[in-house]
Amino acid sequence: MSAASKKAWEQSLPVNTDLQTHAAEIKIDGLPGEYFIVASVNKDFSSTNNILAARFTYISNISYVNRNTDFFVLNRNTGQPLSGAAVQTYKKTYDYKTYTYTKQKAEAYTADQNGYLRLSDAAIKDQGGSNLLFEIKHANDQLFIEDEVYYYFSTLNTQNDKKTTRSVFLFSDRSIYRPGQTLYFKGIVVNRKADHTDPSIQTDYKTTLTLTDANGQKVSDLQVNTNEYGSFNGQFVLPQTGLNGVYNLNTSDGTGNISIRMEEYKRPKFYVDFEKVKDAYKVNEDVKITGYAKAYAGNNIDGAKVKYRVVREVRFPYPWLFWRGYFPRSESMEITNGEIQTGNDGKFDISFKAIPDTKLDVKMDPVFDYRIYADVTDINGETRSNSEMVSAGYKSLLLNASIPSKLATDSLNKLFIRTENMSGVFQKAMLLVKVTRLNAEQRLLRPRYWEKPDQFVFTKEEYIRQFPNDIYNNEDDPKTWGKSATVTEQSGSSDSTSVFTLNKFKYQPGFYVIEIQTKDKEGNEIKDVQYLELFDAKKPEPVYPQYLYSIAPKPVEPGEKTSTQVGTSANNIF
Repeated sequence: MSAASKKAWEQSLPVNTDLQTHAAEIKIDGLPGEYFIVASVNKDFSSTNNILAARFTYISNISYVNRNTDFFVLNRNTGQPLSGAAVQTYKKTYDYKTYTYTKQKAEAYTADQNGYLRLSDAAIKDQGGSNLLFEIKHANDQLFIEDEVYYYFSTLNTQNDKKTTRSVFLFSDRSIYRPGQTLYFKGIVVNRKADHTDPSIQTDYKTTLTLTDANGQKVSDLQVNTNEYGSFNGQFVLPQTGLNGVYNLNTSDGTGNISIRMEEYKRPKFYVDFEKVKDAYKVNEDVKITGYAKAYAGNNIDGAKVKYRVVREVRFPYPWLFWRGYFPRSESMEITNGEIQTGNDGKFDISFKAIPDTKLDVKMDPVFDYRIYADVTDINGETRSNSEMVSAGYKSLLLNASIPSKLATDSLNKLFIRTENMSGVFQKAMLLVKVTRLNAEQRLLRPRYWEKPDQFVFTKEEYIRQFPNDIYNNEDDPKTWGKSATVTEQSGSSDSTSVFTLNKFKYQPGFYVIEIQTKDKEGNEIKDVQYLELFDAKKPEPVYPQYLYSIAPKPVEPGEKTSTQVGTSANNIF
């Protein structure tokens, strides 16, 4: 490279031989201005037999936010307004003679004491539409980013803001009809401004509804008039003959439309269902499921052909086991298939072995769902289908806990815990529940700008010293926080209500981990872990430092006024 560098240094990276992609964060000393950061494997930055990477970057404490033509120029670190900031705009246009883009100076602005400025409507109006660039200067700092902002101006904009538009919402009693059936409809007429404010119903509104067939030909029309509630209703009788397909119902002024289908379909004569699975299964056991075909008239469908297949899928009921990574992949697999017949009672039996995916670690407590698909065809050629699911695992008991992620301190008096077998039937079990407070991260952390690296060149202490408000590894995740003290530990049996009442305790605001343990009838341990944030409803401040948090208002009725509070743990924030 021939260009002179402002800074140059070497950085050692962890050695890897696994031929996989890795990421690490390194430190770069700050310089004001615009730079290319170039990385090279070789010291000479040659373009042959080398690996090069480059990134153009802007280094500035100036930032801006905008909504359409309203801008605030702010300090990038504190959010404080930059009073008196000079903003020069540039128009970027395409030169068709030179086939290049050119930048031309446009209007200049000065931010007021609040860092606010508004782009001139006249400047944008002259061009009709503009691609604008912004050069901002304040004190000895400068920001000029090649990010274009497009603005469009039309004389219709100001007119449309005041114009009221009408919308007709049409509803039909169903989406599909047979020839000759009656289509019942209802409509609601609403007026609103272009900015979607001040909606109101339209009374005494007259229009003609036209029904057209699949070829767009008129079938019938009907004049309607809205009542005092801004609604109307009516009906059309669909033709007995003609082309099937999509029919449209439209208002004469084009403000409302709805589509329905007219099809010559047959009503089913029978249905297929399965008997409720009551037995619980474990992997590698033989499973038997009974289905039946029954006519809507009440008689059994005997001698019908049944085609079936069994497909295995996997799920992991305890996500806490995977907080360090992703769920293992396991593809769906067809276990078996076949063809049988219904008996005189209309029933059929499907048997298969609950084969597990042996590639999955047993310690991850996988549960295998076996979906049984059955297609039954009677002697008349009519086919009806249905499916049923049977689950099996390495353990015979499932632990389901439903715990909110956030609660007021005085609301943690009971937990919803259900113990059931693999078929979803309640099964009583002894529970051990432990509630432990966590040591929350006390640094004020901002979100990552990129994905978390998988390798590190700094120690955590060095990193925090250089970047006190950035995340080193995963200290923003409560699952990584250390335990403080166990505040509640009690045992009891589950019941069919799924309610587990906790002993009375005065909880303090903070993050807690709730550990629930039980055993199945074979003595296998089952455990679930969930995390909970407790807050003081009377003093709703964050339990750990946050850049932005909000306090939700109490429920309100339509027409009532309310307010919400927004706060921050950071200091000197504008």
